[in-house]
Amino acid sequence: MMMMLRKFQAQLAKLGLTGKKVLVAVSTGCDSMVLLDLLLKSQRRFDLQIYVAYVDHQLRPASKVETAFIKDYCHKSQLPLRMYTWPLAAHPAKGVEAAARKMRYDFFKRVMATEQLTTLLTAHHADDQAETFLMKLIRGGQLAQLTAIAPQRDFGVGKELVRPLLGFTKQELADYAQANNLTYFEDETNASDDYQRNRIRHHLLPLLKAENPQVLEHIAAYRTQLSDLLALGDELAAANIAKMKAADGSYNLRVFQTYSPKLQVLCLQHLLMEQGVELRTQLPEELRAGLLDDRKPNLKIKLNKEYYLLKSYERFGFESVCPKSQARAVSYNLEPNEWIDLGAEGKVGLVSFEDYQARSGDDCLELSELPAGGLVLRHRLSGDKLVTTHGRQKVKKIMIDNKVPLAQRKTSWLVADQAQNVYWVLDLKKSDLSRGAVNAKIQYIVVHRS
Repeated sequence: MMMMLRKFQAQLAKLGLTGKKVLVAVSTGCDSMVLLDLLLKSQRRFDLQIYVAYVDHQLRPASKVETAFIKDYCHKSQLPLRMYTWPLAAHPAKGVEAAARKMRYDFFKRVMATEQLTTLLTAHHADDQAETFLMKLIRGGQLAQLTAIAPQRDFGVGKELVRPLLGFTKQELADYAQANNLTYFEDETNASDDYQRNRIRHHLLPLLKAENPQVLEHIAAYRTQLSDLLALGDELAAANIAKMKAADGSYNLRVFQTYSPKLQVLCLQHLLMEQGVELRTQLPEELRAGLLDDRKPNLKIKLNKEYYLLKSYERFGFESVCPKSQARAVSYNLEPNEWIDLGAEGKVGLVSFEDYQARSGDDCLELSELPAGGLVLRHRLSGDKLVTTHGRQKVKKIMIDNKVPLAQRKTSWLVADQAQNVYWVLDLKKSDLSRGAVNAKIQYIVVHRS
């Protein structure tokens, strides 16, 4: 089993986990107990700080035994354990699986915020990858869904979700557990064919493995190729959307008409995703046909309960179904030792380092000095960019990445200077330039207090 440990440690290095504070999602099943064992054997070499997150779903009588086991395991291994019990009263009548998954990941996010952890590790493996791929293939939908499980993805601002076992099969993990005498618990619901994933696991995937023992590797290779192609498509769409975009936020229909049909559909897909519109298979093609219909110079197509697509002569764009009155852009000067009350959104103040008294829930921006002209707290303006050591990042892109609803983007709060340099998009992202030189003394703190 040393070969498996070496392969695992090579994956840790590739994923950049050296020196990280990590939260490990543990169910006490075989997969997560193998992951935890491998991490413990790699802890010193990779300077890992390991926290364990465990949820008692109260779905099975055995959960009491499993809960007692993980408590004892973490105590003996000197691992911080964070637990949550999902009360039976909170279980929905239908869709328990989906509700349980959401509950778990919400819990993980809370733990990461409280403990200031940057990385969540889960025990998804190659068989999980193949099962998810086949489920998406059977259900149908957008091509991007076939990328299934990514080895590494964003999990909120400054956080990531990592699956270091995707290169291992279920059988390899089971063999490792047996060879190392690991204790783990089997969920009896995994034996039931009531769930689609279980039917694929028990019947379809074994047939595919019998046809070709390398089917898991092939599915993983297709996922990687598809991800690369989709990333290239994202770049192509972004570049051509930029060519169409007008100063008022609408899009130039004449430029759109010069694109090939496939590029037109690709651009529409990305624009719809930006608005948070569900991508029905035929929707981009339907919109394309409407935009290219010269018999209808003005067109209004309802996309969902929230948005319309509007076409007006040589322009098109998006409008809210229930447009609210446009909020006036608000700006406040941030004066030392004064607070600005934002109502339900809390309050923001600028205080000197010596006068700051921390409170639970405070979010802070530290400054070695105040910029010329001081700081302002204001709503977002078109073209705003966050200053960083690597250049400037569009605030709009930050909000899109964090799925901020379109209606909220113009009223989001920013901390900026008089030259329109943005240092903080509240609740989303801070500039890494705010502290000045690495060893500069902190003089001021901007505090967002809920």
